[in-house]
Amino acid sequence: IILPLWNRYIKLNGDNYLYNKEKGEALMKYLAGHPELKTVFIGQLWDNRMRSASLDWEMNTVEASYQSNEQALREFCKKLQEMNRQVVLISPTPCMPYDRKRFENGLAYLRWRSKQPQAHREEDCFILTPEKYFKANEAVFEMFNRLETEGVCKILRIEKGMFPDGTFRMCRGKTLYMRDNTHITPPAAIELLQAVKQDFMELLK
Repeated sequence: IILPLWNRYIKLNGDNYLYNKEKGEALMKYLAGHPELKTVFIGQLWDNRMRSASLDWEMNTVEASYQSNEQALREFCKKLQEMNRQVVLISPTPCMPYDRKRFENGLAYLRWRSKQPQAHREEDCFILTPEKYFKANEAVFEMFNRLETEGVCKILRIEKGMFPDGTFRMCRGKTLYMRDNTHITPPAAIELLQAVKQDFMELLK
């Protein structure tokens, strides 16, 4: 899985995240030298990513809009296809709508949760429903559908395994599923992959 390389610079939450040009070019060179690697998976915090300003491969500014970033992603997918690679975009992972200032990470949440009455443990901000998930990612899935219809990529739809009982929760029992409000934990990742294992294997054929 490689994070987006279709541009050089992104800005999120007031902080600058610089793309390492040397490492990115080294990865593309590695792919070029290993034709046996047939499929490239791309995962990202899609909504945040697509709303951010960036630079393209020629170091030109890409405005902070879905339209501009979608076109940059489309060109990158085509670049990989020209290298005879299949491109698979991974659908959005869960995000919890709680305030990051409230809990810096999942462990802080668990410590808080252990001291709360049962009713407080079930606050809506720690539970994600399919309705909330798809509403929050509506523009992302519209973009995915366009790109998939154009034939520039395929989609691994991990949301198929995200709601085993109708919800995705911050934790189940003593197992933490979110490292913070935007990153899932290894146990959650393993469960999601197991749930879509057949789809994943089909994409590798």
